[in-house]
Amino acid sequence: MEAQVRRASHATVTSADAGAKLAKYIRNAFPTIPLSKSQAHACFKESAVLVNGKVARETQQLFEGDVVTLFRTVDDCKRARDYVKVEIEYEDAHLAIVSKPSGIALAEKETHTLELALPYNLIPAVGPDALPHPECINFMDNATQGLAVVAKTKGAKAQLRRMHDQCEMVLKYHVMCHGNVETTSGKSIGESFVIDDDIRAQPAATSVKILSTSRTRNSPTGFLSTLEVIPIGGTQRHQPRIHLLNRGHPVIGQSKYTLPHRTARDKGLFMALTGVQFKHPLTGQDVVVQKPEPAKFEAFRIRDAKAWDRKKEEDARELSEAGGGSREESESDTDGDLPVAYVTGQKDFFNLRFHVTPSVMIPRPASQTLVRVALRYISETATPRVLDLGTGSGCLLISILSACAMALGVGLDASEGALDVARGNAERLGVGDRARFVVGKFDSVGDALLAGGGRDEKAATQDVEKSEVSSTVSTGMVPAPFDVVVCNPPYLTKRKARAFETRSLENEPESALFAGPTGYEAYVDVEAGLGVGTGVIKDGTVLVVEVGHGMADRVVKIFEGKKVQGSKLRQDGRWQFLEMVRDDKELERCLVFRRVAPQPSQ
Repeated sequence: MEAQVRRASHATVTSADAGAKLAKYIRNAFPTIPLSKSQAHACFKESAVLVNGKVARETQQLFEGDVVTLFRTVDDCKRARDYVKVEIEYEDAHLAIVSKPSGIALAEKETHTLELALPYNLIPAVGPDALPHPECINFMDNATQGLAVVAKTKGAKAQLRRMHDQCEMVLKYHVMCHGNVETTSGKSIGESFVIDDDIRAQPAATSVKILSTSRTRNSPTGFLSTLEVIPIGGTQRHQPRIHLLNRGHPVIGQSKYTLPHRTARDKGLFMALTGVQFKHPLTGQDVVVQKPEPAKFEAFRIRDAKAWDRKKEEDARELSEAGGGSREESESDTDGDLPVAYVTGQKDFFNLRFHVTPSVMIPRPASQTLVRVALRYISETATPRVLDLGTGSGCLLISILSACAMALGVGLDASEGALDVARGNAERLGVGDRARFVVGKFDSVGDALLAGGGRDEKAATQDVEKSEVSSTVSTGMVPAPFDVVVCNPPYLTKRKARAFETRSLENEPESALFAGPTGYEAYVDVEAGLGVGTGVIKDGTVLVVEVGHGMADRVVKIFEGKKVQGSKLRQDGRWQFLEMVRDDKELERCLVFRRVAPQPSQ
C-alpha cells in the first residue's frame, strides 16, 4: 500500500549547525516534515534516520558536510503542513513530467514548493547517478499553471538543461490576451507568426499561433484573443508575456507583464504550459505530453461573449427607441468608437431620460445609489437645498429634484459645455425653475457661487413665471448653506482606466473621469472647497460622495481630517463618517458623512 512506502528527504549540515545533536537537528532541518520530540524519537526507533548513509543515534554529534537522510511514509507527509499532491503525467527512472497548480512556487521559496513535494509523489531514483532530490528544469512563476519537466538523475538533469537552454525542448503555452491579434498581425485563426524582439538586450523569439478571437465589453479594445505560444529562441524569463505585452496584447492576469481584466480579477493568470515535447536524453525516444487548455479559459470566453450579446441587445433597443433603426445598424455603431448613448443623444437614469453629448460623462446605473441615499437623508427637511459638485449632465441633481418637489438645487461644474447640457435637461424634465448651474472648481466652491453675485445669467434672465418656492434660485441668489451635497468626482487614474474600464472611456471627457496620479486628488479638493467660512455648508450638512473600488478607507480619512500623505486638510471642522452604501451589484459605491462642529481646544 502507498501508505507503507517510505520517501527519503536529505539535508546537508552547514557550518552553522556543526556540533548539533542529531535529534534536535532533524526537527528543524526538514521544513515539509515538522516533527515533535516524540515523533523524532519514533524515527530513531524505526531506524529511519541516516547520517552519511548509515543508521544513526539520537545523540550523534554532527559535522559540517554530513548528509542526513530522513525516511517518512506518504501518510506522514500528507500530515505535514506543506504536503502537495502532484498529478504525474509521465515518469520513468530518469525523469518525470508533472502538473504544477497555480499558486505554488517551483523552488524559489524554502517551504511549500513543487520541488519539496516531489520526493513524496515520485518513485525515488536509485544508484550513484540519482539526484538527492528531484529538480525542475523549466521555469514557471507562482501564478502559472502547467507542465513541469523534472530530472531525477544527474545525467538526465544535464541533458534536459542543455535541451531547454537550446530550445530543443518544445514548451507550448495556452494564453488569453487583450486585443484582436488577427487585426494587428494580419494573420487569420489557425495561422502563426513570430515575434523576435530582443529582451533585456538578448535575442529572443516566440512563435504565436492564433486559436480564437472573441468579443468582450471589458477590455479597452473590445476583443480577447486565445493563442498558442512557443519560445523558439532565447530562454528569457516571462518571454512570451513580454513579447505579447510589447505588441499591445498583454496576457490577462495580475502578475508581471500582464494586464487585469475587469471581470477576471479573482481568476488568476490566463496562461498555462499545456504541452511539452523533447527527445528522451537517455533513450532517444520522443516524450510528448499534451493537455487541454484550462477549463476556466472557455468558461470565461462564454461568459464575456454572453455579456457582449446582452449589451448589443441593449444598444439595439436604445437605438430603436431613439429612431436609430435596426440591430444591424447598431452593430456598426457599437463596434466603432462612439458609445450608443452619444449616438442616440440620450441615456436613462433614475427613470428619467437625459440628453447627453460628448461634453458630459454618460450616467452610470450604479450612480443611482447616490440619488437614493440623498433622498433618504432629505426626507424630513421641508425645503431641502442640494448642491451637486461636478454635475455633468445634471443627472444626480435633477433626479433628486424630480423626486422631491420642494427641493432646490445648484449644480457646479468646471465645463461650460456640461452646464449647457445640464440646463437643457433641467428645463426639459420640469425642474428648471428650481435648479441653477454655475461654473466652478471643487476647491473653490464658495468663490464660484459668489463670483459675480453667483448668478446663473441664463437662468436669471429667462422671462418665465416662477413659483415662490423657487424664487431664490430664479433670481440668482445662492440657496446656501446646503442641507445635502452630492458628488461623483473623477477618481480614475490612467493606469486603472487601462486595466479595468471599457473603450467608451476614450470618448468621454477626461476631466469628468480622471484624477491625478493617486486617484484621490478630487476628494482632497472637495474637502477643502466645503470648508467652514465658505457659507456653503452648516453643521449637520450631509455629504454623499461616490468612491471607486478599494478607495473607501482612504477617502474616509480625508474627510475626517486625518493625516493623509500628500494631502493638505482643513482642521477648522470635520466630517463624521456615517455609512458606506453598496450598489445593486454589492460593490462599494458611496460614502455618507455629516458635518460636525469643531471641538473646542482643551
